Amino acid sequence: MKLYLSVILIYFTLSPVVGQVANSTKVKKEFSFDDFYTGGNFGLQFGTITLIDVSPLIGYKITDRYSMGIGGTYTYYRDKRFNPAYTSNVYGGRLFAKFIIWENLFAYSEWETLNGAWNFNESRFNITSLFIGGGYTYAVAGNSSIQVLGLYNLNASVSSPYQNPILRIGFNLGF
Repeated sequence: MKLYLSVILIYFTLSPVVGQVANSTKVKKEFSFDDFYTGGNFGLQFGTITLIDVSPLIGYKITDRYSMGIGGTYTYYRDKRFNPAYTSNVYGGRLFAKFIIWENLFAYSEWETLNGAWNFNESRFNITSLFIGGGYTYAVAGNSSIQVLGLYNLNASVSSPYQNPILRIGFNLGF
């Protein structure tokens, strides 16, 4: 039930923004592989705390300004400050929507569910986050870009792995 409510919230969060620009509400008539893009985040940290994060995504441009997509997340975490060392594997997925407001500035919303042992006792449970925010896209070459996002988790809790505000930097590659 939470999934349906989150998807509806993402849709209604960005729909008023889309409605402000008449041309952007027209859905493309032809399906094209050129409208897909991939990207995501990759993070590494080694030392007393080891962290490996892989978060790929794939999106589709519904109009020239509006796109939606899905992504996955896997994070390996090891903390040697504990004896024995604490190790955790976190995995999950996300749905996102993005609307280009003006040139390289965009509005963004995302629903994410992660599964992990959040309280150091090996009992695994899901944490759901609902992010809203915006960002900036910097074109690198051709269809490649770097994105910087500033997000706020509307569903923050004591168990949440995020602290508001959240800053993300990622890379996208269009086909």
